[in-house]
Amino acid sequence: MSCMCLAHPEPKLIIALGQFHNILFGKVVKQDAELRASYTYKLDLSTDGFYALKSCCVPELTGSNLFIRGAAAYADDRAFAHDYGTIDTATEARLAFTRLILALNGQVHGLDQKALLPYRLVS
Repeated sequence: MSCMCLAHPEPKLIIALGQFHNILFGKVVKQDAELRASYTYKLDLSTDGFYALKSCCVPELTGSNLFIRGAAAYADDRAFAHDYGTIDTATEARLAFTRLILALNGQVHGLDQKALLPYRLVS
């Protein structure tokens, strides 16, 4: 008897992301070392040019940019939050960041991957 098992790749990025009304908050739980920047942007993954995952210095949420762990390793466990002003805007951002994380991890099932591009790794 033979069995073919499909192994799912280990996620490169895991973020605990939550929403309370118009506030989005979270923390980087796990991040691949290859995604860490060294003072310059290493990762810029954008959906439509508006929402992006970036790595520079510390985890931080600045509205349309979710900065993951970067050059400042001492701040790796830092939580982040941002007030979007409205529940609808916060929900839009939460969904966009979720899609970006899924795309980065290669876990985009039932979503149009082309809609998640362009993305680029910047060295």
